[in-house]
Amino acid sequence: MVIKAQRAIIRKPGSFDVFDFEDFDIGKVQDNDVVVKMNYAAMNHLDLWVRKGLPGVTYPIVPCSEGMGVVVARGKSVNSLKEGQRVLLSPGIGDYLSEDYGIHGETCNGTLSSHLKQKSNLWIPLDDSIDDRVAAAFPLSFLTSWNMVVRRCNVKKGDIVFIWGAGSGVGHAAGQIAKLHGAKIIGTARGSKISKLDSGFWDLLVDPKVDDVVGAVRNFSSKGVDIVVEHTGEKTWKRSLSILKRNGRLVTCGGTTGPIVKINLPHLFIKNQMIIGSTMGSFEDLKNQILPRVSNGDLKVLIDREFDWKDIAQAHQHLEESNAIGKVLLKIK
Repeated sequence: MVIKAQRAIIRKPGSFDVFDFEDFDIGKVQDNDVVVKMNYAAMNHLDLWVRKGLPGVTYPIVPCSEGMGVVVARGKSVNSLKEGQRVLLSPGIGDYLSEDYGIHGETCNGTLSSHLKQKSNLWIPLDDSIDDRVAAAFPLSFLTSWNMVVRRCNVKKGDIVFIWGAGSGVGHAAGQIAKLHGAKIIGTARGSKISKLDSGFWDLLVDPKVDDVVGAVRNFSSKGVDIVVEHTGEKTWKRSLSILKRNGRLVTCGGTTGPIVKINLPHLFIKNQMIIGSTMGSFEDLKNQILPRVSNGDLKVLIDREFDWKDIAQAHQHLEESNAIGKVLLKIK
């Protein structure tokens, strides 16, 4: 079978004009391969970093880590999936705790392609309880957040969890996951973004542009918070440590405002605090813990906007200017 396809590609890092589209042959379908006609890809801040030039990335590369579509071909050894079946792709490849763990769109070609061939064990079947847009939008941000809040910080009932960027993919997911486990949640959002969030869901929403974040948190909980979910970095780091209570845990998965931070070591060890790094999460959690909760509505996916995949440059600009509330989708036609 010859499958002609098209994909977006970044040949070298740069600004919004680096994207190109090329025709390609999907190649021979090996015994354990599955070929999927992609319907949607979804964007994350990782895509911005890859576009600008992320150390360790080999160019040219196809962007985006998340996506879903319909099976159109499979190798002779694949019995778990069938042609016509809707599937989503695991954003990660391999054991997330190992040194050779990979991420689509960073360590190998991503999902912004009309057709995608990948091994059968990386595709997860979908039932009718979840639609295409939601299926494409949740995997990376919810997997990252689940690992941060549940696996790394062991959130429990009664914990107070502070989350930067309540309207971001990771922030919105982390708030829901913490709430699902019985925690109280404090989030930040700027200006009009607060009105677009469910204020009844969050125990406290703070606008860091006009509010005193540390003061607001101390008014809510005089001793501070048990967990801080950090993915912003340099501009928020000092305040994150200021609001963390004794024996608290700060978990970080990124640094969107800058990667270099300072730590006052006596403050850290005298208060017996923990700073925890976290990247992605397990395939098993994605399939068995998160997907069922998204499908039944326990976890809700916030979608900001949908772009045609050929408008990838505009989508990047929209996300980079911090205009997004939730996930940005790319419709593949």
